[in-house]
Amino acid sequence: MGNAFLLVYKVIERRFCPKIENVIHLMMAMATLSLVGCSLMWDIVVDKNSIPLLACMILSGGVGCMSTATYWAFMIAFPPVCTKALGFGMSLGGVLTMVLTAVQMGGCSPEAPRFGVSAFFSFATLLQLLWWGVVLKQQHTNVGTTSCPERCCPSKVVPTNESR
Repeated sequence: MGNAFLLVYKVIERRFCPKIENVIHLMMAMATLSLVGCSLMWDIVVDKNSIPLLACMILSGGVGCMSTATYWAFMIAFPPVCTKALGFGMSLGGVLTMVLTAVQMGGCSPEAPRFGVSAFFSFATLLQLLWWGVVLKQQHTNVGTTSCPERCCPSKVVPTNESR
């Protein structure tokens, strides 16, 4: 299902050539909204199924697939230290989720966790917002170095005298 997000993005990218910064912020917003949705609707059952939770998880999976594909393709143009930092940061997301789960359930019975599902998703939302803040700070630190229109839309780049 996550690949459907990539296909839609590629169609949009070819047609509109969005700035990668805007795509990243859109993914951050979608991830945040998905987590908020999870925290508010995790227990809503429709026809014996948690349809709202499933919808939020599909959105989260699509954003995860998109972020992996777009971030790595984007970071190739930067020095190796940047790709190392990206790899560490993306791996840290899974580690933080496992730590949060261990804090919630470690040594507890499944019937009596330390905190509930809404609190889990709310805390995850705070972590997502914190990460978004890091991205914003980094983006403002490196103004002018994050656009690469020739890789995005080669047909939209005007040739210079040197390339003729």
